Amino acid sequence: MAIDQAALQSRTRGAKTGRPVKAAIDVKATKATEAVPRPKPMNTPQAAQIIGRSPATLKRWRLEGQGPDYVEICGRVRYYESVLLEFIRANTRVPSVRAAMERIRDAGL
Repeated sequence: MAIDQAALQSRTRGAKTGRPVKAAIDVKATKATEAVPRPKPMNTPQAAQIIGRSPATLKRWRLEGQGPDYVEICGRVRYYESVLLEFIRANTRVPSVRAAMERIRDAGL
């Protein structure tokens, strides 16, 4: 198979400058970064709906320094779903007898 060297050079080098073209590499890098899902921030009413509390409760918790972690940028408060779910998990309580039995079972005693 004969390879047309002129055609190959025109694809890999700029027509005017003769320098290597980086467009193919940049396109691949762009596609790779687009594949990464970004967490979507939600506002206070949306977060309150997930937690099962009122937006006023979340506001009060922010002022008192308790409740789920949040992000405030330019005066706008946003929550991330993963943080809200972790807050719910960390604050889930089970009856003490049940918890003791689960600890014993998990320890293999």
